[in-house]
Amino acid sequence: MLAGPLRRKTILVVDDSVHMRTIVSHILRALPVKRVLEATDGAEAFERLRYEEIHAIVLDYRMAPLDGLEFVRMLRTAEDSPAPDIPVLMLTGHTQRSRVVAAKEAGVSGFMAKPISARALARRLMTAIGAHPSFKPRPTSGPTLPGTDEDENTYLL
Repeated sequence: MLAGPLRRKTILVVDDSVHMRTIVSHILRALPVKRVLEATDGAEAFERLRYEEIHAIVLDYRMAPLDGLEFVRMLRTAEDSPAPDIPVLMLTGHTQRSRVVAAKEAGVSGFMAKPISARALARRLMTAIGAHPSFKPRPTSGPTLPGTDEDENTYLL
């Protein structure tokens, strides 16, 4: 089965739109993944990474107050980053080459154009996670926070 390896993974969905978080979370649960967590912004995502065992992040490009690109830059370079090597899959409705290049330079593991399909999301996640074989999520410490086939629209970095 395509999503088999994802059955043991916890994925964090970060998007300021409740509608998009819900859609992506439902797709992930249907794949199925072991656990789906959600965050409304980069600050909440950083906190979840500090206290939860997370294997990958699915992140929107365009968010407020901190956009996905800025979040990835902080995640990769901040001294206090809880998971600088975690696989990050970025979703966007904006597929200009400059955005794809900027995302790659920031350190995303994969890039997908919306709308997304369950099959494409599963493939991208498995590729992103496989591209980071040395990544080991930090063990949880402290409290748990509440909480189609490939086509020309889907990019892999």
